[in-house]
Amino acid sequence: MTASFLPTILVPLVGLVFPAVTMAALFLYIERGQAKTGGDTTPWGQLSEDSQKEVV
Repeated sequence: MTASFLPTILVPLVGLVFPAVTMAALFLYIERGQAKTGGDTTPWGQLSEDSQKEVV
């Protein structure tokens, strides 16, 4: 078989490298505050102005 070396390369690549790169990219995306919550317009971890007002 001509490409008998492909499983040796692709199994670690698909099983370890691709998931690690994907998780790192998603972590950075979320931590930079670019991810939005469902119906809210404020990024995760930030409070809206309404929630910062003092209730009297």
